[in-house]
Amino acid sequence: MRYFLLLIFTTISMGLSAQLNVELLSNIPYDSDGSDIWGWVNEDDGSEYAIFGTFTGVAVVDVTDPRNPVEIEFIEQQGSIWRDMKSWGDYVYVTSDQNGTTDGLLVIDMSTAPDSVSYRNINPELENLGTINTCHNLYIDEFGYMYLAGCNLNGGGLLIFDVHSTPGEPVFTSAGAPVYSHDVYVRDHYAYSAEINRGEFSIYDVVEKDDIVLINSQQTPFNFAHNVWLSDDTTTIFTTDELGNAPVASYDISDFDDIKLLDEFRPQATLGDGVIPHNVHVLDDYLIISYYTDGCIIVDASKPDNLVEVGNWDTFLDAGLGFNGAWGAYPFLPSGNILIGDVNSGLIVLGPDYKRAGHFEGTVTDMLTGMAINNARIEIDEIDLFDFSKADGVFKTGSVHEGTFTAEVSAFGYKAATREVTIARGEVLIEDFQLEQLPRVNVNGRVSDVSSSDGLEGVEVKYIIAGMEESVFTDEDGSFSIPSIIAGEYDFVAGAWGYKYTFIEGIDFNNGQTEQNIDIQLEAGIEDNFALDLGWETELLGVQGGWERADPIGQAPAPNIILAPEDDSDDAGVEAYVTGNANSFNDGFLFGTATLQSPEFDPTGLEDPTLSYKTWFWASDFQGNPGEENMIITVTNGIDSVDIDTVDMSNHIPFEWNQRAEVVLSDVIDLTSTMRVIIQVVQVGFSTAVEAGFDDFRVFAGESSSVDELVNTFDFDIYPNPSRDLFNLKLNKDQNNGMVQIFSLEGKLLKQVYVNGQSNIVFGQTLAEGVYLVKVTNNSGHSTTKRIIRL
Repeated sequence: MRYFLLLIFTTISMGLSAQLNVELLSNIPYDSDGSDIWGWVNEDDGSEYAIFGTFTGVAVVDVTDPRNPVEIEFIEQQGSIWRDMKSWGDYVYVTSDQNGTTDGLLVIDMSTAPDSVSYRNINPELENLGTINTCHNLYIDEFGYMYLAGCNLNGGGLLIFDVHSTPGEPVFTSAGAPVYSHDVYVRDHYAYSAEINRGEFSIYDVVEKDDIVLINSQQTPFNFAHNVWLSDDTTTIFTTDELGNAPVASYDISDFDDIKLLDEFRPQATLGDGVIPHNVHVLDDYLIISYYTDGCIIVDASKPDNLVEVGNWDTFLDAGLGFNGAWGAYPFLPSGNILIGDVNSGLIVLGPDYKRAGHFEGTVTDMLTGMAINNARIEIDEIDLFDFSKADGVFKTGSVHEGTFTAEVSAFGYKAATREVTIARGEVLIEDFQLEQLPRVNVNGRVSDVSSSDGLEGVEVKYIIAGMEESVFTDEDGSFSIPSIIAGEYDFVAGAWGYKYTFIEGIDFNNGQTEQNIDIQLEAGIEDNFALDLGWETELLGVQGGWERADPIGQAPAPNIILAPEDDSDDAGVEAYVTGNANSFNDGFLFGTATLQSPEFDPTGLEDPTLSYKTWFWASDFQGNPGEENMIITVTNGIDSVDIDTVDMSNHIPFEWNQRAEVVLSDVIDLTSTMRVIIQVVQVGFSTAVEAGFDDFRVFAGESSSVDELVNTFDFDIYPNPSRDLFNLKLNKDQNNGMVQIFSLEGKLLKQVYVNGQSNIVFGQTLAEGVYLVKVTNNSGHSTTKRIIRL
């Protein structure tokens, strides 16, 4: 799946140096984006061919000499991002899937290759179902039955054709259940369907084509099952989820009624970077996997419960993530060469050197208690190997590199253990480790009001070490106790609604004493930087992407373009409220209405109580235009409500936190002791995406100024807008000693001008057609942004 965000990705600049156990043999670039690939072999002379899908058609390439491939035919078709192809006998069948296209099924007759090929498009008419115009995928089993998946008929459920009885003339046999199938694999009269919308793969008995029976279904790790492939011995199924950081998973299906997850593989070199797996194939207990921006990765799956990378070739060496790079990898040619269909670089032929892994397995336990240690790190620096133990203490890893190395096993609260280990390809090394506990300490403390010294009840005290955190709460006297924690250096955060946070860094409890004390004082105030959960309420009317208090993880489909925040604002702590906190196109956007509401607060004792906060906002449709969404900030006193701020793409700098104009509450609403702030974001329709954030909430005594005065201070004019030529930017006296910046809609800075007394700036000579953002910042650091359109 690919979205409009592909427009912001750059093209590949491919290097020709060898990578792990794989050699680049050749590359044919194409002018249009590539998609899937398959191979065909002439049984008369053994010549090999690549069938490669591009946006504009299908290429037939002779790869018999892999270093000198020759295109013998390019078959033009209607434009389609998605093409898939499979072969039976002398025929290759190709599907395409693009709204509005009507190519149906492309049938290629390869019998006269390499001199020529013939082809035609067919649109099978299926009784009571309709005409096939598009399909997403297909598979042909060993009996010559073709299974079409994701067609415009039958709800995208399987459609079965006989392609063996009358070669080149598919005969409709039957239809499966109307459940959308994204991809399908069939063997021994069992169909394994990747049902992406349900997030699962399903197994069907298809021995009776007119009586297909569902046997079982299994959720995949990221609930986005994209493709499936069966092991040679039929006991293991392998799946991909087409999402960032998703694994290639293996399942024991020797008992269809008791499917067991065995392992999850992720490329170690880009672990956590958001790389997306696309398709997995199986050859001789190796997985040949196409990863969009990681290229072709080969995994030893001879032990399906311990998947180990043994080869790779990265076809996308440019920066960025998303749906660039390797789409498909075909490994079944008699020569052993691998064909890559690459989105950016076209057809690539690779020569793999298949090697088995040496497996390294064992258990990590507590030396004193014998209990399993979860999340212990197993590391061999010399070969860049690392893994983590599971809840039962078991770890399973390995390497294609042979030799004797130093293994270190470490876990929080334990002394690290090291040992020499010898890894040999094709063998399994079992090594168990027992770790010794570090010293422990009891911590006692008290939280009090800085003014009265009275103990404060119900205050949350969070203590943090090595990225791990726990919390306790104070009793009626303000006291708290933390028994038997690991001796070490801790950070503390304490807070309660109606008080300012207190942060204490670097308290060392590793001085040999078994009892330690800490006193914490809080100052009264109305603020929240969301380091703790102080009682804000959230509501989501919709499917996903509602507000959550979290350390933002960002959503970065391309370098330097962060659609959602990857950090909180520059306040204390690391948390903020954000919508859709997931680094994934599918999970990260808001679908619905998200509401965030503060606890009640009492500003009546403050002179000119001033509300301050920071926001993050980005919205766009799937054509790259600013979205219609907005974020509305409302203040209520328990009786009346007033909208004080509307954040949208015309007044918010995208891809960064914005300090919004401060508002004196008494200027806009009557003050009470039951005030609240409400933040609401509404996603409009199904063709737009929105990300929002809220942070650094404060109410403090300030100077009186109206909302209108604050807004007008930062106003400026741009005309004509839209414009086919130049733009005139007119500044008022408050901006004519500041800075003007022009950004693309994706957030790239295109031009920056420091203003020294000018009141009018002319620009636009170098701007191409499109939408841009103009940001003006005055000497006080305040700024505002307007949208312009170049025709």
